[in-house]
This record gives sequence, C-alpha cells and structure tokens, in this order.
Amino acid sequence: MLKSRITVKNEFDTLPDADKAHYKEENGVWLLQSDEATELRTAKEREKQRADTLEAERNRLQTEKDEATRREQAAKDEADRAAARKAGDMKTLEDTLAAQHTAALATVNAEVERLKALAVNSLINGKAEALAAEISTVPELLVPLIAARLDADISGAVGVTRIKDAAGNVSATMTIDILKKEFVDNPKFAAIVKGSNASGAGGNGGGSGGGAAGKKISEMTEAERVKFHRESPEAYKAQARSEGIAVRG
Repeated sequence: MLKSRITVKNEFDTLPDADKAHYKEENGVWLLQSDEATELRTAKEREKQRADTLEAERNRLQTEKDEATRREQAAKDEADRAAARKAGDMKTLEDTLAAQHTAALATVNAEVERLKALAVNSLINGKAEALAAEISTVPELLVPLIAARLDADISGAVGVTRIKDAAGNVSATMTIDILKKEFVDNPKFAAIVKGSNASGAGGNGGGSGGGAAGKKISEMTEAERVKFHRESPEAYKAQARSEGIAVRG
C-alpha cells in the first residue's frame, strides 16, 4: 500500500516509476494523488484552517480583552489623576485664598499702623512743635524735650494729647498750659525762651549771661556767654550747635 506522503527523497527514489506517477512533490514532500489521499489532505487542510481561524479568533478576542482592560485601567487612572488634580487644585485654592487673606490683612494692619503713626505724630510732635514755636526763640531745641513729656491717647474716636509728669507718668491733672509754664519758668532754658528775664539758676534778672533774653550766643558779650555756659551748660551747647558754633562734649 502506498504511503499518503513521503518526506525522504531516497525513499521516493526507490519507488517503481509506476508508483512515482501517483505522487506530486510539494515543498520537498511527495504527496499521494489518489482520491482518498486528496480527500485526507483536504480534510487536514480544512482542520488546519479551522484551527488557524480559531487561533486567530482567540487572538483577536484576547487582543480586544487586553485593549478593553487597558482602556478601563486608563480610564481609572485618568479618574484618579482628575481626582488628584481636583484635590490639588482645592489645596492650591485654599493656599491662594489664605495667602491673599494674609496679604490683605497685612495691608490693612500696615494702613492702621500708618494712620496710628500719623495720629501719634500729630498729637505729640505737632503739639510739641506748636508749643516750642510759641515759647522759644530756638524752637527746634525744645521740640524733643517737650515731645518727651507728651503722650498720645488714640483709644477713643478722637485722639487726645496727654501730659506726662517729670517722672514720665501720664498725669490726670497736668495740662498743656501747666507744661508750658514749667518750660518757661525753667532757668535752664532762659536763654532760648521768649521774653524771659531769668538770670540763670537764681532767676534774678540783670540782663546778662543766661538772662540775655532772646539773644544768640554770637550776640552775647563774653561775660554773658560765660555765665550762660556755667549756669545752663546743656542749653548753651544746644543753642551753640543750632548756631553752628563748635562746642566740646
């Protein structure tokens, strides 16, 4: 009985020529060309084709499944990222709002402090400058001294200038007029207080030294300068500096 297929050439070559006529070579394989063999080959080819088709279908279904899984995972990942971005945006928004609130509060506080400083400057320095100009021939020398005796009360709707006593405590009884009299009557400032006739610490007048009312040091006699310096050294130095006169200490 002839084989349906021969895969070895030597085996094919040993066949009688009459038997060889029943074979057809296909890719190095000799296939029997009988009806039964042909039907068998056809069946095998169909089976292979079916198997190939099933394998292709299986591969297609697996590819579709894999793609569906990938899309599902990608959708989940995107949803997670969107949630993360949303959460991140909320945090950023909260941080931004907090920063804006802090900045706005800082601006308001700065403005409040600026207005408080203006009020304090007006209630203290403004009042000190006005009083010094009123009583002194060299007001810039008295401004810091007077200002040191003043305090600003801005707790109410209207700011009020308070007077401190000599110890630096706000007094409930002192007024600006009392403070004014205190500076005018102080012999240390006699040389720079308008209309003062006080003569140094004794305050007896005499028109010399510290009692040379309204005089500049450059206008004083030598005796007046010596007396002024001896009796009111700080006032003398302050006035001398205001006149551009060099002094020691």
